[in-house]
Amino acid sequence: EVLQAIHRDYLQAGARIATTNPFGGNRARLAGAGLADRLVELNRRGVELARDAVGGSAWVAGDVGPTGQLLEPYGELSLADAEAIYREQVIVLAEAGADLILIETMNDIEEALCAVRMARAHTSLPVFCSFAFNAKGRTMMGLRAGDAARRVAEAGANAVGANCGEGPEAVRVALEGMHEAVDLPL
Repeated sequence: EVLQAIHRDYLQAGARIATTNPFGGNRARLAGAGLADRLVELNRRGVELARDAVGGSAWVAGDVGPTGQLLEPYGELSLADAEAIYREQVIVLAEAGADLILIETMNDIEEALCAVRMARAHTSLPVFCSFAFNAKGRTMMGLRAGDAARRVAEAGANAVGANCGEGPEAVRVALEGMHEAVDLPL
């Protein structure tokens, strides 16, 4: 009921995309909460709740957040494992009826590219990808907004953007950098 009320409030405020919950619905994040065995259930239910709340008045975005782990060589997560994690989640979201895949709050370009590739390879849905930026237009991994946009566009993203990070000014700076780099919806 709480999630559906939030979706309806956003719809009433003018939103045309309802983002599913949970943000951390991938196996790596869910394992940390002892919920990895409920991945399918939680992602399906997130799509169902959003769809029930907004009906046909908004698109439902299957939310795909970061794993919370660093990829090799900075961390222990291999590219193959990251691909398996994202493949599993995007397939569930697509089968549950999401209208698009929203990969969000990314910091590492390789992780973002991995998620975009898996969404493109295993669904027929549009793919949006956004990053978290600081006030200088860089992610915590040092990635510039224009470079992020260019790379995910080359990988097949249909829209790029900025979310989270250091506030509205950081988003503005990032979007300006993305606008200069790609001709995609921001």
